This record gives sequence, structure tokens and C-alpha cells, in this order.
Amino acid sequence: MALVTIGVPVYNGEGLIGQCLDCLTRQTCADIEIIVSDNASTDRTAAIVRDHASRDARIRLISQPRNIGLMGNFSAVIEAADTPYFILRCHDDLSSDTYVEALLAAMQHQPGARIAVPAVHTFREGRAPKMRMPPGTGGEPSLTSTVELLLRSHQAWFCGLWDIEAVRPVFRRVWAKYDTPWGPDHLLLYPFLMSGQIAAAPDAIFIQRITPKTGAGDYGKPPPRERLAFRRSFLAMCSAFRQEQGITGWHETALSALTWHHAGRIYRMRDILMDRIAGRL
Repeated sequence: MALVTIGVPVYNGEGLIGQCLDCLTRQTCADIEIIVSDNASTDRTAAIVRDHASRDARIRLISQPRNIGLMGNFSAVIEAADTPYFILRCHDDLSSDTYVEALLAAMQHQPGARIAVPAVHTFREGRAPKMRMPPGTGGEPSLTSTVELLLRSHQAWFCGLWDIEAVRPVFRRVWAKYDTPWGPDHLLLYPFLMSGQIAAAPDAIFIQRITPKTGAGDYGKPPPRERLAFRRSFLAMCSAFRQEQGITGWHETALSALTWHHAGRIYRMRDILMDRIAGRL
């Protein structure tokens, strides 16, 4: 059995899926399996994956008979994993060749960690590249360290290295109550940010490419009323996570206020109100 599963959910990704698989098969940590879930693509995605799989036995293709939605396809690769560790990789993102190796080293150096997170380099057409380094981690969690993690967290940490037994039940819970592509990455990270179970791997470079997405139904901006409902659901689930971890008193009050601000990274109240005023209900 491999040590790490890299799950690649994809839909109509023929333009970039080959680059993604080339990047993953170059990893210096060879003890991996790569599971691609093709969400009933109508282009050459499946054929490209089969061609790569014919040359590298570590690649396995799951062909969905019908489109099961973005979150359903994410779930498919997580549920198919049968290794101690798991990495999610969107088909349009890349990483350094030492990505898996560096994440594993960080996780093993900090035994209490349940996720190792990378440095994130973001590339968006027409804008200057951005780089976000992970904060220092380790030691007993405190309000100060939790605040730093929450403020400096990046949604691409979702594509770090997970302890599969830790991430799978949280993902199932998030997906069951929060079936939208807007915000589940932040929500999945939230309980681990609260508990400080995060190892920083600054030598692992994640290359996030912001590209136009295929399938407006998966990525289209929800109307204001839906975004407001999602925001409320997001905050309610964050509150439940804090309660389950026994966070109370002034610590809870401070984190509740900060989480209200944190939710604005996904659902800005100003944008919701302006859209409603403009009549985009």
C-alpha cells in the first residue's frame, strides 16, 4: 500500500490535466498513488488520464457515469483513498517536485499535527504573483497562536497533506450540511486552526493558478439571499466546532468575533447588501 493518496477531481480539464499529472509523477516521494475522478467530462480528459496511467501504474481513473457535482467529486477521491495520508489536488494547480516529501517531513516533525500546510504562490492572469508563507507552528495552542493561524490561513491549505482519519469525518460532516463550493475549504480547515493541529512546511511550494472554470453551475456566484444563508450556516458550524473543543469564556467571545470577520473572506456583507440593493436577489 502507498503512503499518500493524491486525489484529483476533474471536469472538462483537457487543457491542464496532463500538466497536473506530469507534476505529480515527478514527485521526489515516489510512495504515492494518484486517483483521478472524472466527473462525466465531455472532452478528452478521460483519454488523457488513461494515456498517463498506461505509463505510470500509480495513476488510477474513476469515471463517474453522470456529473455528481463539485463537492460530490471531491468526496469521491477522499472516500477512495486507502492510505494514511491524503492530498487534494485541483487539476489546474501545480507544486514543487519536493511538495509531498516536504509536507511529510513537517507532519512527522510535529506528531500532534493532522495537516501539514505549504507556502502558496498564486498566479492570476493580469495580476502580479502573490506568495503567502505559512506561519510558525508547534507548541501548546493559545488565543494568540489561534488568532495568527486564522488571520494568516489560506484556502489552498485545503490542498496540504492530511491525516486521512482526521479529515474524512470532518469532510463528511461539512459536505452533508454545507453543499456549496463557496467556503467548504475554509470550513474544513477551521477545527484544525482552532486546535492548532497544523504543521508548517515552508519548503513545500503550492502553485495556485486562478483560471476560468468550466461549468457555471459549479462556480457561479450565488445570489445574495443564498450567500447570506451560506454565511449563517458557515458561522453556525464554526460555533459548533468551537463548542466541541471546549472553547469558552472570553476566548470564545474573541474567536467568535474574529470568525465573523473571517467569514467575510468568503461572504462579504457589503457585497451581499450591495447586490441586494442592485436587485440581484
